[in-house]
Amino acid sequence: MVNTVNQLLASGASAQKQGNFIEAEKLFKAVIRLRPDHSEANYYLGVLAVDTKNIENALRYFQKALKKNNKIGKYWVSAIEVLIQLKRYAEAASLLQKGQAIGLKGKKIDRL
Repeated sequence: MVNTVNQLLASGASAQKQGNFIEAEKLFKAVIRLRPDHSEANYYLGVLAVDTKNIENALRYFQKALKKNNKIGKYWVSAIEVLIQLKRYAEAASLLQKGQAIGLKGKKIDRL
């Protein structure tokens, strides 16, 4: 199943890069059907939601990714950036502080 999940993710990422958002979503959701808490698939669905201007859904997916794996910086950055886009500044600041408290750092974090 791991190979299947990895293949679906790679195919979804490729479809997304080519602008085929419908195919990408189908592939990422196939991973979610196999492993509902898969952090990377949820992250990719969040990125796809941002790409298609569905910011509220993007936040939901990024939060799922973070809940499953809070060690990945891009999950934090994406969730915080979406909160900022939604003008939910207090939540963005709080999430940034939580991330920094567990060691989140780097240029993107400094920029936020």
